[in-house]
Amino acid sequence: TLIEVMMSLFIILVGTLGYMNFTQTVLESDTVARQRSTASHLTEELLEEWAATDDLTIFNFTAAPTAGNSTTKTWTENGIPFTITATANAMTGPDKDGDPTDSSTFVTYTNPGGPAPIERIVQVDWTTKGKPHSVTLTHATIW
Repeated sequence: TLIEVMMSLFIILVGTLGYMNFTQTVLESDTVARQRSTASHLTEELLEEWAATDDLTIFNFTAAPTAGNSTTKTWTENGIPFTITATANAMTGPDKDGDPTDSSTFVTYTNPGGPAPIERIVQVDWTTKGKPHSVTLTHATIW
């Protein structure tokens, strides 16, 4: 009858809309996953270059940051602008008083007779559909 046909069409419509919503969600997740993979690759490549050559010319940075400083560059990959921030810090360790919120009591590592050990941090930020994303990697350099 007419009511049964209308109910059948309604059920098919709800099922089709659910499938379309699922497909859209999967495609958006795939896009973010590819962008995260690209950001991870950029981060790893920059850290490897920085550790091997003590330079950041691979991404056209003017100079590698020295301890306590950072430098930022925008890099476009696959049409997505990624903001790359490279930071160098003096290496610190567990704090002396047991309070992790008080960084003034952290132990600063030294290298007698050689350059001071540094912590290199590379962070890549980007935005997809108004949502911010970020990947951060850290590398400790002890000569």
